[in-house]
Amino acid sequence: MGPRYTAAPMKHFALATLVAFSLLFGSSVTAAPDVPAGSPVVKLVDAGKGAKKQLRFTAKKGLTRTMIMTMKMGMAMSMGANSMPMQTLPTMKMTMDMKVTDVSGEGDIKYTFLLKQPEVVAEKGTPQTVIDEMKKASKGMAGLTGYAVVTSRGFTKEADINVPKDADPQMKQFMDSIKQSLYQISAPLPDEAVGVGAKWDTVMQLTQNGMTLDQTATNELVELKGDSGKLKLTIKQNAKPQKVTVNGMQVNVLSLVSNGSGETTLDFTRLVPSQATVTLHSDLKMEASGTKVGMQMDLTMGLSSK
Repeated sequence: MGPRYTAAPMKHFALATLVAFSLLFGSSVTAAPDVPAGSPVVKLVDAGKGAKKQLRFTAKKGLTRTMIMTMKMGMAMSMGANSMPMQTLPTMKMTMDMKVTDVSGEGDIKYTFLLKQPEVVAEKGTPQTVIDEMKKASKGMAGLTGYAVVTSRGFTKEADINVPKDADPQMKQFMDSIKQSLYQISAPLPDEAVGVGAKWDTVMQLTQNGMTLDQTATNELVELKGDSGKLKLTIKQNAKPQKVTVNGMQVNVLSLVSNGSGETTLDFTRLVPSQATVTLHSDLKMEASGTKVGMQMDLTMGLSSK
């Protein structure tokens, strides 16, 4: 019987969180004048059929939204002669209050956010050690605040998160990663006018926990009514062989391949999706201290806002 990897899933929780954020909100754009420098690339494949219009975000100063994200991750591991079958972690529920504090004449939207205490929703039979590890991983997140400025096309121009000076190193590292993800937390829109059936590929490079991976998401506009629209997503991720440092240990990443799908319902007057779901399966192979490690992760994420 293989060992019980109770702590290992938590070491990858930040990675799963960032992947989830990027899948639901991340996109990439061509280097147009209204696009911040360093943004990735969006490629329009099909402009769609029927009446077409340019999609843009609008928001009024004082607008408030509460965003609720639920995330469940399952993970299986193999390490040398030992193996662990797929184990499903408890659902993590995170609630964030958002408020639009300013809208510029150019349409740039500034909003602030406040993260409430994450909840660990345990299921029957979940080992207490796993619950305790997840609660420990989320400790110190409650009350975190920050802000971001996004353009009417959804590109983040500024972002920051306030990390307490007395936060432990692991939490600071996690928050630094979340801060980076704020530059992808909106839903950038294509420059061209589009109609129902439009498709565009969004290509970006993500750096998470020191690992660099390439992501392509194919977006299909399946519904467009007034100020709302619905997207279907397919996602592919790949990481080339590279060396990363995890908890002071050098790890050789041999490969990472991920495939997923999802749906997002956008309200262009509300800045964030009103509903979204994403599922992602990842297969990671790495080597540490001469031992090859295989890891399979299943991520299911849902988002709603009100």
